[in-house]
Amino acid sequence: MKRLAILFSAVALAFGAQGASAQETDGPVREKRHEFNLFVGFFGADLTMSAASSSYDRPELSVLYEPHVQNSVTPVITLGYNYKLLGFLKLGGQISYAGYYRTTTYLIDGRVTRGERVDNLYALPEVKFCIPSAEHFRLYAKLAAGARFRLQGGKEPVAFAWDITPIGFEWAGKTVYGNCEFCWGNVVKGARLGIGYRF
Repeated sequence: MKRLAILFSAVALAFGAQGASAQETDGPVREKRHEFNLFVGFFGADLTMSAASSSYDRPELSVLYEPHVQNSVTPVITLGYNYKLLGFLKLGGQISYAGYYRTTTYLIDGRVTRGERVDNLYALPEVKFCIPSAEHFRLYAKLAAGARFRLQGGKEPVAFAWDITPIGFEWAGKTVYGNCEFCWGNVVKGARLGIGYRF
C-alpha cells in the first residue's frame, strides 16, 4: 500500500507538470465550472486511542488490567467534486475511504492479542475558497463536514466527521492538474496529494 501511495504521488506531480507545460502553449487558464479530484491522504485521523490504550512502560499495577492498542493504517483515498458558484467560491463534496487493522493486547491474560479490521466511509459536503495567485499556481482553502460510516468493525456505525484544509495548492493546466493539501480533522491529519480534472 505504501508503494501505491508513492506511485500515486509521482503521478500527481507528473500530471501537474504536464498540465503546466500544456498551459504554456495553449494560453492562460480559463476557469471552468466543474472539477473532479482523486486524492491519496497520509495519516488517517480516525485512530484515536482511548484512555485505556496504555504503554507497557507505565509503572502502575493498573496497566496490567488495561489493553494496549496498536493500529496499522492504510492511506486514505478521497474522491472530490466541486462546482464553481462564484469567482472565488466553489461548492461540492468528498467521499473518502480509510481502513486500518487494530491489534489489542491484554497483559493480564498473558499477552493475549486480538485483531480487528476496521473500514470507514466518509461523506462530507464541502466549501472551497479560491485565492487569486500566479498563472501556473493556485492557492485555496476548504471546509467540510458530514458523516462517517463504519463498513466493518469498530463501534458507532454512524458518527459526525469534519475536515479542514487551511491551505492547498494546484499546479494547473486548462484541464488536468496536480494538487497538494494540508489537512486537519477526523478524516486526515496530515497531507493529501491528488490529480484533478476540470471541465
